[in-house]
Amino acid sequence: MDILPLFVQTLTTLSDRIKNIKDSHIQNRQQAFEKIIQPLFFELKPVVDNYFILFREAKHLAAKSSVDDLGVSVQKIRDSRDALLRIRIEVREMANSMSQIYNDKKIIEFARKVDGFFYRTVCERKIRGKSYALELVDFFDYVHKKDIEKSVLISFIDSALANMETSWVAIAQSYATLSIYCLSQPKEVKTE
Repeated sequence: MDILPLFVQTLTTLSDRIKNIKDSHIQNRQQAFEKIIQPLFFELKPVVDNYFILFREAKHLAAKSSVDDLGVSVQKIRDSRDALLRIRIEVREMANSMSQIYNDKKIIEFARKVDGFFYRTVCERKIRGKSYALELVDFFDYVHKKDIEKSVLISFIDSALANMETSWVAIAQSYATLSIYCLSQPKEVKTE
């Protein structure tokens, strides 16, 4: 599962977008949508897809591997998580920058949903728990060390996949609402 090459271009583009957000205070909703929000949504798609792939692959590895062989699986999952970590940070930083710069309820709501995709619960950043991917690695370690049964790991993966799907639907709905809002009412948007 070598997903890092898929993100090289996206990572560069996201870095440029974050710089663009911080350097220019786009005042018009339509411009904000076209230059910041829409690219974030489209750049988030491959990240989301790869999170689903990571968790489905993890479920497959957990189901087919013996508890003693999970050490190799843990390393594969850890490597995949590490490959996704940088891009996840970039996406979250862009969403966080949006919510800090734009004083618009709908834009902030979208940004928070994007930021919260990677976590079991959407709450304030300072009190957030572990990401799904880090929990996944921990659960693999626990099963490998025989601290928990493999069925608990598989149950966690199923729950995480269902929650991520629900989160992605909420992001897509928020994006659709935001596109109508920004493109049909392109007046000024308040910043900071």
